[in-house]
Amino acid sequence: MKFSHAGVTIICTVLVCGVNDGRTQPPEKTESDAVRVTVSMNTDGSRTVYKFNDAQHTAVATITDQGGKLREKIRYELDDAGRFSTGQIFGPDGHFRFKSQYKYDNAGRLQEETQSTEDGTILHKIVYSYDQNGKRTGYSIFDASGKLLGRVTPLITGPSSAPKSREKSSGVMEYIQKGGLWMWPILACSIVSIAVFAERLFYFHRATIHVGEFLKGLSNIIRRRNFAEALHESAGTPGPAARVIHAAIIRHDAPRAELRDIVQEAAQLEVPKLERFLGVLATIAFLAPLLGLLGTVAGMIDAFGTIASSGGYATVTELSSGVYKSLLTTAAGLVVATPTFVAYSYLSSRVNTMLHDMERAGIEIVHMLTESQPISGIISFQQPGQMAESETRIDS
Repeated sequence: MKFSHAGVTIICTVLVCGVNDGRTQPPEKTESDAVRVTVSMNTDGSRTVYKFNDAQHTAVATITDQGGKLREKIRYELDDAGRFSTGQIFGPDGHFRFKSQYKYDNAGRLQEETQSTEDGTILHKIVYSYDQNGKRTGYSIFDASGKLLGRVTPLITGPSSAPKSREKSSGVMEYIQKGGLWMWPILACSIVSIAVFAERLFYFHRATIHVGEFLKGLSNIIRRRNFAEALHESAGTPGPAARVIHAAIIRHDAPRAELRDIVQEAAQLEVPKLERFLGVLATIAFLAPLLGLLGTVAGMIDAFGTIASSGGYATVTELSSGVYKSLLTTAAGLVVATPTFVAYSYLSSRVNTMLHDMERAGIEIVHMLTESQPISGIISFQQPGQMAESETRIDS
């Protein structure tokens, strides 16, 4: 990845000051008593060649990447103790980027680095910290107004892991705070999604019955024409299928066509109850990624705004703040949207299953009620001889 003006400050500071960090190798070659050449292999694979001119109290550092391509060049002025006093940083094209001024403490350790433009406008200030043994523990970066932009510390290894465990315990809230304003709508969507899924899952659990066994029990009751007991059983059974059956039993003496209409109307009334809040889950599944994308755009605007406000010069820490925010919101939107869509699909399948159960129950109960209806107005057909005999008996 190629950064324009970005990340130069941190790279230069770490590489230049790496001379005192133990990463500098012994001098490979000495051209004369006045000029010393020192080669330093850096942790990122780059190579820094220092040429010290003790007579003129100057030095030149040439930084190249792993492929030998020039990354930047720094021209230093040395103090009487041979330490870096000031430095001018140039890009690979020879274009001036910024200059640095170094300040040391009484122990000779680099304490502060002030970076400024060619006309003296301060860009950043880097303050280094050390432990009791004099080992560097990190550095803090401030802007021209003294506002802290970031703090860099080495990774802590070893048995002291209690602070990390405390950080992990509050990791979720930390991510939400670092994600910025758009993390809160995404968090609200996740809470609503969980609440809707839990409510619908509980509703479907209570409304689900074994339709086959329920109809088998009702068929025995209806054959005995005990409709009062059938009404009691259907009214006491939860679920939309039981309510459809109850609506048909109430009008058990109606014709078949009318019973079919009654069952269909009762089933249509149950559909909105089954599909309640499913639209909310579908909306959240589509809205959460959009909120994450909006947070991503806001984070990138913040990052490029930082570059613009600092005159085209920005540290990696300054850029990472906006990029980190954008990545967090994107990840949060996807984390909320993915399980929400899965929950919506699952609940939709449950709705389809219950609609099938209602349809089956309606068809079966219509058949049961029409078959159990008594045949009224029976007409008996007699032979002509039997009819004449009957008339003779009546006349006599």
